[in-house]
Amino acid sequence: MRNKDKFRKEILGLRKLLSDTHYCGGLEGSYVGFLNDMHMALVGDRRITRKMIQSVQNAVRHYNFKRDPKNVEKRRNIVMKLKSLRSMVRDCHYTLDYRSDRELLIQSFIDQVSRKGTLTKKQFIYANNLHKQFKKRIAKVKNKP
Repeated sequence: MRNKDKFRKEILGLRKLLSDTHYCGGLEGSYVGFLNDMHMALVGDRRITRKMIQSVQNAVRHYNFKRDPKNVEKRRNIVMKLKSLRSMVRDCHYTLDYRSDRELLIQSFIDQVSRKGTLTKKQFIYANNLHKQFKKRIAKVKNKP
């Protein structure tokens, strides 16, 4: 059986992924090259290992997850809330070291949401606790004479 027949689904998924220049532009060049090599191996009759197929399937699955409109909206909402949290840090009048540390942490959360689409449960809990802490601090600063 030829690769084209056996791995039809993976080939079509890779073609769709590689033809999306907006998506591929945000990836590392070496990874796009790897995906292109995998596509050429699948289209040609090169020997395909289980690990190669898993890599292709993971790439296609990640692409589909990132392009799903439901996930795009969810990611946008999380990033918007994190940016709001980052602006709250500035209103708290903490020391410069503490403020820059928290801004860096929140920025890393935003970067992770952009890359992976979500945060871990513990990161959500921590972000929620930061929001409560910042709200209290802002109220305290406003009530100070």
